Formats: sequence, C-alpha cells, structure tokens
Amino acid sequence: MLASAASAALDIMEDNLEMFEDLKQKAELVHDTFDNLKGLELFGDRISPIKHLRTKKSNLARNEQKNLLRKIGAKVTIYLLLHCRFEIIHSNFSGS
Repeated sequence: MLASAASAALDIMEDNLEMFEDLKQKAELVHDTFDNLKGLELFGDRISPIKHLRTKKSNLARNEQKNLLRKIGAKVTIYLLLHCRFEIIHSNFSGS
C-alpha cells in the first residue's frame, strides 16, 4: 500500500513538473514577506518551502512568544488555504 502511494505520488510529480517552480515561487514570496517582519527572525533557505520563524530577543515571556508564533502560524495557514482554494476555483473557471 505504501509503495503504491509512493508510485502514484511520483506519477503526479512527473505529470506536473511546473508544480515545483510554483512551489519555489511561493516559498520565495513567503521568505521575502517574513524576512521583513520586525521582531521576528527567519531561518531557512529562500527557495525551501520549510521556514523557521523565531522571535527576536524581546520582553515577552516564553509562553507569550509561543502564543505569538502560534497565532502567526494559524493566520498564515488560513491565508494559504484560502489562496489555494482561489487558485483551484480560478483554474476551474479559466479551463486550465
């Protein structure tokens, strides 16, 4: 079962190579956006979809820092989900 899932994933990737360029562009956009936020430090390669965000030294207690990062993560997740849904709906209407 795991092998068939991996095989199906490889088929999807081979049939849709442009998804990697799209992912790279989105990773760069997220990186550039987070890199300019005051009070936060961004770690990770610009083209990687994995980003590490930490608070810079501040007067916030550790729990407050965790809560702040969770809130940011939740908002980013909502934004990305809405953005992906928009792209799916747009591609359905444009026929691409």
